[in-house]
Amino acid sequence: MSTKTASADTDTETPIDPAKQPQMAIQLTPSGSSDMPVFTNFTNVSPGAGMAVMDFGFLDPQTIHAVTHLTRSGKKAPNPVNGRLASRVVMNYDTLANLHQQIGRVIAAVAVARREQAAGATAAKGAKPN
Repeated sequence: MSTKTASADTDTETPIDPAKQPQMAIQLTPSGSSDMPVFTNFTNVSPGAGMAVMDFGFLDPQTIHAVTHLTRSGKKAPNPVNGRLASRVVMNYDTLANLHQQIGRVIAAVAVARREQAAGATAAKGAKPN
């Protein structure tokens, strides 16, 4: 089982300041194999009537390399490029906005960690041995 602290979705039309949005502990119980991680290296989000459809897929790394090589050399990439659909998720726009905020916080934290790591590496290179 997984317990996460998450912002609750709201059904109101009035935007809520994320800092004031209520927080609650959510416990998700897996069903079937839903607790098994699914690797994805491709995403696509399509808008729908009141919902967004998100496809998470997997493209073979060799295929990605070959297509990149073709397009960089000025050749036309195959159409379509075949991949495997790993998961399809449909969510309303309030939930999508909540996901956007969560992803933004993760990306900001990763950026800080990378800057700190780069600063540490630079400081280590600049240090002179005694």
